Amino acid sequence: MQLSQNLKKSSFHKKIHHSTRTKKPIWMTYKAWKSTKRKYAVFSRYTNKDHPAVTRSQQGVKESKEELKRNWQGILRMIPNHSTVM
Repeated sequence: MQLSQNLKKSSFHKKIHHSTRTKKPIWMTYKAWKSTKRKYAVFSRYTNKDHPAVTRSQQGVKESKEELKRNWQGILRMIPNHSTVM
């Protein structure tokens, strides 16, 4: 009996999950998360904050985050026991 248990332990590996991906914040939509990741990719490609592609991506992220902040504050206002709003 003990031999079979030892064989099971040695032959079957336990599944270990390592999350290498970062999770998006709860308040952020998938569209904003995707544009933020794109901003990092564009900047790493050009490495100049004054490049037109970089400024376009930064502007898009800024607009989407401002819209999300307004929406999130509205959602928090609907929750009756939530005392503080960002």
